Order: sequence, then structure tokens, then C-alpha cells
Amino acid sequence: PMAEVQMLLIKGKTEQALLKLQALARATPPNYRAVTRLAWLYESGLAVDRDVAQAAELFMQAAEAGDAEAQYAISVMYQTGVGKPQDQQEADTWLRRSAAQGYQAARDKLKANAD
Repeated sequence: PMAEVQMLLIKGKTEQALLKLQALARATPPNYRAVTRLAWLYESGLAVDRDVAQAAELFMQAAEAGDAEAQYAISVMYQTGVGKPQDQQEADTWLRRSAAQGYQAARDKLKANAD
């Protein structure tokens, strides 16, 4: 289903992609990749009004469920103070969780922080 969403986004069919993501995110159990993709739409304002608070809520839901990309996004939010209160300890915790799952951006950032 996520490949279908990706194709819809590539084709510019954002409304259809949004509806598909919302259905996948509301499924039981939720598709946490869809929750993360939906969060990105809210963060960027693509197909929806930009809502960083909603993005943060969705990223956190997916991050707590173990989605490495969402964990990385939450880390960035805590680091920058956008969507979450600035908290370097929380940022580092989520960054390490994401990196531990092999998420490349998190691994790169950890390496850069260590240098």
C-alpha cells in the first residue's frame, strides 16, 4: 500500500494519497509507515494545511511504535524546538533509537556528533 501512496504523490495526486494514508493510519493495527508519511504531509503542508503540532503528534505515535524514520524526525524536533520543546537529552535518546535500527540519517548524525 505504501508504494501506491508513493506513486500517487509522484503523480501529483496528493488528495488521493492523503485519503489512502489516513485510512492506513486509522487501520487496526495502524500502518506506522503510513502514520510517518502522514506526519510528513502535515510537517510540509503538502495536501493539508501545515500543522507542525499535528505532525509532531503523528511522528511520536509512529516513533513510540518503533518506526526509525519517525524516531529520527522526533529527534530533530526536540533538537530544534520545532513541534516539540527543545530538549537535547530527548533529542539524543530518539536519535540513538533510530540509529540502532539502522536509519542512515540518524547513524550519520551520530557519527558527525562524535567527531
